[in-house]
Amino acid sequence: MNKLMTLTILFVSLSSTFSGSGSHCAIGVRKLTMPDYPNVARLAQISGDVHLMASITSDGHVEAVNVVDRAPILAKYARRNLLSWAFTCQPNGRKLQVVYHYRLQGRKIYGIVVPTVSLETPNEILIVSNPPLPMPDQG
Repeated sequence: MNKLMTLTILFVSLSSTFSGSGSHCAIGVRKLTMPDYPNVARLAQISGDVHLMASITSDGHVEAVNVVDRAPILAKYARRNLLSWAFTCQPNGRKLQVVYHYRLQGRKIYGIVVPTVSLETPNEILIVSNPPLPMPDQG
């Protein structure tokens, strides 16, 4: 399975609140690119949460993403991924907070791993990968 596989989700009917003037809008994910657990972060055994603030255009696409709070290394990957998303709700000029939860769990294994990705809500993504085994000495 290609890590950058694009999935189209016709409609996810979950409620969320956009920040700003207090207006409510039912939001769903129309299009997303599967996020990856960066191998460099996995090898460094870095996990954590990345909080992003996305500006949504009138057609539901993500126009801009600002990092609000981040785990080291992971923010760049989460930000780039979120820029490829599209939502069913078009609150033009509104912002949506999105959280990427990166977790290392399971048995340690060698090599590159395809992570498990769960869309918890339209604005919470859980990315789980196995932790790496140390590479054997080449000496």
